[in-house]
Amino acid sequence: RREIGMSQRRVVLTNECSAGELVKIASEAENHWVCRKFVGKVGTLRTKDEYAGWWVEFPGHKLTLFHTGDKGVFQLEYASQDDVARAGELEQRMQRLDAAAAGRR
Repeated sequence: RREIGMSQRRVVLTNECSAGELVKIASEAENHWVCRKFVGKVGTLRTKDEYAGWWVEFPGHKLTLFHTGDKGVFQLEYASQDDVARAGELEQRMQRLDAAAAGRR
């Protein structure tokens, strides 16, 4: 696992991770058009892609392919326990808002 920057965050590398590990969007990829909708969420590595990186499952989304070091592009980093807790709280709030909106119809 590669550590980058002052915060010692850990980017996901194609050949140094395993299916089932929890990940989030890397800070340098947060504004990328594919990555924006996943910011603040925690996903699960599912399948290694032969050419590009890893397929990741984020709650409420289809499997999506992310770069994990090929050509120097790192779109994922490992999620911390705090990231997992924040993402769970956000998901619960969204579910409550959806339920409240459905009740008003």
